[in-house]
Amino acid sequence: MSLRTPLLDFAAARCPRFVLARAEALSLHAPARALALFAAAARAGNVQAAYRVGEAYFTGQGVICQLFAAAHWYCRAAKAGHAQAQYRLAQLYISGVAAAPHVNLFAPEEPGEADYEAALPWARRAAEAGLPEAQVILGHIFTNGPTALRNPDAALEWYGKSAGQSSAEGALGYGIALLQRACTAAARAELERAAEAGLPVAHYLLGRLSEAEEGGAPQARRHYEIAGEAGLGLAQARLGLQLYVTDPFNGETWLRRAARGGDPEAAACLGNIYASSGPQSEAAYWWRLAAERGHIESARALGTLCLTGGNTVRDPDEAVRWFAAAAEAGLPDAQAALAECLVNGRGGARDHEAARNWFLRAAAAGHAGAMFALGALHSGGFELAEDLATARYWFAQGAAHNHPLAAIMLARYAAHGTGGARDTDSARHWYARAAALGVPASAEELNALDEEESAHIMAAG
Repeated sequence: MSLRTPLLDFAAARCPRFVLARAEALSLHAPARALALFAAAARAGNVQAAYRVGEAYFTGQGVICQLFAAAHWYCRAAKAGHAQAQYRLAQLYISGVAAAPHVNLFAPEEPGEADYEAALPWARRAAEAGLPEAQVILGHIFTNGPTALRNPDAALEWYGKSAGQSSAEGALGYGIALLQRACTAAARAELERAAEAGLPVAHYLLGRLSEAEEGGAPQARRHYEIAGEAGLGLAQARLGLQLYVTDPFNGETWLRRAARGGDPEAAACLGNIYASSGPQSEAAYWWRLAAERGHIESARALGTLCLTGGNTVRDPDEAVRWFAAAAEAGLPDAQAALAECLVNGRGGARDHEAARNWFLRAAAAGHAGAMFALGALHSGGFELAEDLATARYWFAQGAAHNHPLAAIMLARYAAHGTGGARDTDSARHWYARAAALGVPASAEELNALDEEESAHIMAAG
């Protein structure tokens, strides 16, 4: 570097009329020197320079990328009315980054939760200034922000304004908003614009629309392939499922790509495939991968496999862990399975009170097996106090939900007056219902009841 170069920088930094031009000229081939000039101008009150300093920290040009520092400089420019800085600041708030008065260069940046409330006024100001990218982010806030901020009509309006300025992201948002209103034809037109601009999500959504149409499978496959090659896991998974019917090898290949890329549905599908065809260890691997990513059906399936599978996968302790994870997430089948483990002491100690509580949660969601189990728990022989009236109540609930064993137990309770009044008409009804549901003993017990009733009538006569 010649002596003349730093002298030019020094002179420009002290001349507001030339500092921005000099910094812009340096920004491509000497970004660190450009940043020094932008910073000098920003400290002198130049709004555009403050924005450019923020951009340097945001992109890592001429300095280590520091989002909190970027937010600080964007905030200075945004408060002065700079629309691009307002947009960037809103973007950072949604990313969980806020302006910080001090930046620790030696500590890793740890963005927090998205702050939609803080992002909203900045996104609105930039959107009202006409920035299409800000209009998109404002639509996003009205669509995905906290419940108090959600406004589908406003989202549609701002996505539409952005799309009207030929924004691909705006067209995508507008298309999705139109789909939510069942305006399929208009939505397709917007999604096609977004797809032409190369947005993978638009191709995926067009694939879903095509797949739902008669004869649309080939077009759907084309869209899925484009989005899948771009790395979109949802499209890879749909393509894998579509191909698997006629081309299992390529179908599984796409499902594996999606699963390894983080798509839990694809991992769950692979688990289901191997559960049917084996080996069980492969099913366990994919279900575990899906369950670790929050797929609660896979957690339940993995729990069942660990409880009932072969020696390579059987592990009652792990089964209970996965049943518990899915049960806590609200899956009734898992709640009932966990309760059964607690009743029998599989994967841990017996705890009939805890089992009752899990059966109650499953029953509240309409799980007929849990209703029958509650009847059994209260009928005696368990760690809970015997309560035959409560047992009869739960057998009645299960029978009403077509549980075969609950139906025959309710018939027996009614026939013998257990837990309530004797009711032979009700008993006959539920014996017949249990027989229709496939309980072999029902017909024999119904005949015995009829014979007993006939004997009583003859004795009375």
